[in-house]
Order: sequence, then structure tokens, then C-alpha cells
Amino acid sequence: MTQAQRTCIACREAEREGGVVISCLDCFTEGDNICLFVYSVPRWFRNMWLIGTPTQHTCLVEAEDPPETVLRRANNLLANHGGFSADSYDLVTNNCQHFAIYCKTGRKLTRFD
Repeated sequence: MTQAQRTCIACREAEREGGVVISCLDCFTEGDNICLFVYSVPRWFRNMWLIGTPTQHTCLVEAEDPPETVLRRANNLLANHGGFSADSYDLVTNNCQHFAIYCKTGRKLTRFD
């Protein structure tokens, strides 16, 4: 099955220039599981990756903001391309994880995170 056949009509007709895009949950997951990301975890838990526990990319010490704030940030970034367009998208330093964390917390990740 091709990507176009797995994608719903709304997502297929959406603007696809690269970078961060809007999609429905079914098209985003493509049948895979969703990974839960947790906020407001204790620093010791966040740092467990140092001893071999893979928690680094599933949690943050920072608290998440209310849904209204998160949606406002996301919509503003998407409307103005907010540094997450195809031209500025970078797999390592400016990717979908950076977008999501900024929307949820208001914090921009650095190359040291």
C-alpha cells in the first residue's frame, strides 16, 4: 500500500511543503502505537538515561501549559511557519520534537538538550 493510499482525504489534500505539517492522528501514526510523553517529572527520573534507562526522549522536567496556550502557540507557528517550514526544518536542531516541546512548554530546545 502506498503512502497516498494510507493517508485520509483531508491529510492528502493538505498543503505538503515539508517541515511540520498538520495531520490527523491516524495518518500520523500510520497504524503504529503512540508514545506517551510526560511532563513535570523529577530531575532524577529525567536523568536516568545516564545509567542506561531510555527516558530521555519521553519526559521533561518542565510543566506543560494549559491546552489553550498550547493550541495558540501551535496555530501561530503553523500560520507563520514559525521557523518550522521546509526551509528551516533540520532533523537534528529544528524538528517536530522541538515544535511539540515549544508548543507544550514555551521552551525552545537547545543543541544541549
